[in-house]
Amino acid sequence: MSKVSLFLIRLLDRILGLLILTFFIVVLFIVVFFINENNTIINNAGNNQYKIYKPSSDNKVSFEELQKINPDVIGWLTIYDTPVDYPVTHCDNNSKYVNTSPLGEFSLSGALFLDSRNNEHFTDALSIIYGHNMTGNVMFGDFYMYEDEDYFNSHLNGTLFFDGEYHEIKIFACLSTNRYDGAVYDTGLKDTDKWLQNVYDKSIHCKRDIPQNSKILMLSTCTTGDTNGRKILLATIGNIVSVPDEKMTTQRDNNTIALSGGHNNPENNIFQIVIYGIVLIALTIVDIIWSKARKDKLKNEKT
Repeated sequence: MSKVSLFLIRLLDRILGLLILTFFIVVLFIVVFFINENNTIINNAGNNQYKIYKPSSDNKVSFEELQKINPDVIGWLTIYDTPVDYPVTHCDNNSKYVNTSPLGEFSLSGALFLDSRNNEHFTDALSIIYGHNMTGNVMFGDFYMYEDEDYFNSHLNGTLFFDGEYHEIKIFACLSTNRYDGAVYDTGLKDTDKWLQNVYDKSIHCKRDIPQNSKILMLSTCTTGDTNGRKILLATIGNIVSVPDEKMTTQRDNNTIALSGGHNNPENNIFQIVIYGIVLIALTIVDIIWSKARKDKLKNEKT
């Protein structure tokens, strides 16, 4: 074999090795980038940044300040001992707050928003609030946990603030459906009894002893892995109550942590990075061994 041929083979061998190494380095950086972006979105979707505006006293000054920033803010939804503790918005369409925050700024995590067809004073027989199914169990991201009966039974209470007062809400059903289920998503609800029987039949868990003529609140989010799938919680809107204890609105109990099973847990991203790092190192070692073997083979052929 001529010296030129040997040189070209060695050059191609080195180029190929560098291309393989570069490819996996680029893949690793892309993975890390998207993980960091995902964590940023999750952090932005958290409720801590809005807590200063939550109605907490009779004068509701902080909440009024939020309404001055964004007049579309009409209320506040809280489910005790869950991450759901957010302002509620309302406008003339159901697309604006898919990617707009309660502060009126662009945000991929959007905001909780009342269906544009609903009355903002929650006078309709059925009022629908939508929210994103976010990783990290923020926004409506922990609704999947209501499929567990123990979790369902222990996380039924909350409040809905509107028109200057807190109203008690009581969750009575959890169900799965799809976005085109008009029999469930009926904002012009007339026959409540018939509607209730339909949702009871579709429910994963439900309690049928709700008071007659109750105003019903639907909380709707998308499901993981199904574009048209929807996860729904149904609650009654009850009497006016005092300002809720802040401790109840933010703490998560041990059952919540155990049931989460690490699902959509951002700490898992560290594990993912470690795995990709190990894979990259392993491939680098393989590339070095392969290159050395090729060099030895070329050396033997030369001699």
